Amino acid sequence: KDNVICDNGVIIIYQKYKKKTKLGTYHAAAGDYILHQIVNETAGNGQTEKIFGKFVTGIFLNDLETSGIVLTVRSNNTRACKFYEKMGFEKVGDISWKSGEIPGTVYYYSEKKFFTH
Repeated sequence: KDNVICDNGVIIIYQKYKKKTKLGTYHAAAGDYILHQIVNETAGNGQTEKIFGKFVTGIFLNDLETSGIVLTVRSNNTRACKFYEKMGFEKVGDISWKSGEIPGTVYYYSEKKFFTH
């Protein structure tokens, strides 16, 4: 079951893994959150970073059992990759779709990183 946040035109769809799950070359732990999608109806309005920051903070403050947030993104989506890196996510693996035709990157944000910032 997916969870959805909608705030100021930004939509975030996410889910919590119940068991260890392989994402390409990376293995997400049970209890990690997977971020499925972020949509900003009015891109460039500055709301995505603000709302996403609230989302990340909320995950770690409200679920002390989780260790992190994982997401996948197409490698050629440089705008998204730069955004996730700016938000503190680190590349942890590779993934692909359509039988390897579409390369992707796996990013992870850890609880340890959250509590040291």
